[in-house]
Amino acid sequence: MTTNNALNITSSGIVNYNGTGSFSAITVTQYNTLVGGTSNSISNIATGNSGQVLTSNGNAANPSYQTLPSSSISITGNTGGALTGTSFTFTGGTTGLTFSGSGTTETLTGTLAAANGGTGVANSSTITIGGNVIFSGASTFTGTLTGDTSVTFPTSGTLATTSQLSSFSPNSVLQLFDDFASIYSISSYYSVGQLFWYNAGNYAWITDTTNSSKAHPGVITNPAMTANTLVLFFDIGNQALAKQIYLGGGITSVSWVFYITNLSNGTNTYTLSCGLSDTSSIVGSATNAVGFTYGSALNSGNWQCGTASANTRTNSNTSTAVTSGTWYNANITINAAGNSAVFTLNGVTLATIVTNIPTTGLSPYFYIDWIAGTIAAGSISVDLFYMTQNLTAR
Repeated sequence: MTTNNALNITSSGIVNYNGTGSFSAITVTQYNTLVGGTSNSISNIATGNSGQVLTSNGNAANPSYQTLPSSSISITGNTGGALTGTSFTFTGGTTGLTFSGSGTTETLTGTLAAANGGTGVANSSTITIGGNVIFSGASTFTGTLTGDTSVTFPTSGTLATTSQLSSFSPNSVLQLFDDFASIYSISSYYSVGQLFWYNAGNYAWITDTTNSSKAHPGVITNPAMTANTLVLFFDIGNQALAKQIYLGGGITSVSWVFYITNLSNGTNTYTLSCGLSDTSSIVGSATNAVGFTYGSALNSGNWQCGTASANTRTNSNTSTAVTSGTWYNANITINAAGNSAVFTLNGVTLATIVTNIPTTGLSPYFYIDWIAGTIAAGSISVDLFYMTQNLTAR
């Protein structure tokens, strides 16, 4: 059909030509949205409500103004399930921490409470911890520093207060020690060390020039022995023991430091014993004693710890072998009540004995008993004796 371009349209609105010779008027409503319709027509889309947006309804329907569905996010913690919504409030709860927001940023500030793993204190300095720190018990731990402080802690043991530190108080603590730096002889009488030890037996102790050193000053040792004994004990005259040490009046600690160069064996055989005794003999034959004993024919050559009270004995056979070329610190600690004796060797506990602990007067002693063969000179060396006793019964 031929199109007649001379138009005489009286309707208002938009003139729509369908391309086949027909013109029509489309009424337009203010603020509506126009969209394409069928056969080149134009349709009106209503404005909708404030806040709505033009939303597609697919490729076979006109779009329409619709309200946006609520958008939300989900936050999931370690416990308590997920939080879902469009807005959230963060709070520190009982942790001592607070959140402060500005723009798109939330800032966490405050001091973490001690109950939640913090210090509970606003620290102005750096705290550096390397390794584990463990506190046990219900007691309060308080540290007060008055200035820059550097403290190195020991790897083990118990920290003491100043009131617990030992001090020179002869009326409450008996303190004895001897480094055996001298040997005195007159006629056939020998005295050793500053505590005037009697050199009992058939031999005399001699100065040890081999094992004396900056670490072990004042060392004495045995001469060659082919018979009898060699003993150190406190003397009160006439070669009698000064039995002046009584257990049970306070904690008592007795230590002997010595060195074994040659072990006892089946050919050259001896017995060594040290501790406290009322006779110049080993624990195994003393009437009253507490001490260490070693012999190749005794307990398979391992250390034996023992007590004796009125000739009744308790022995503890340890599995600790005696070795040559070793410095030993043999300690016996008897509790204040005098009913428990703990035997330690170089800081390692070998035995605890709670029976037949003597109650009579005792003397410190160090005893070497020849049994067979020749005990070579310098086989056993004694470096140090030291002893403390808290006189709580005074």
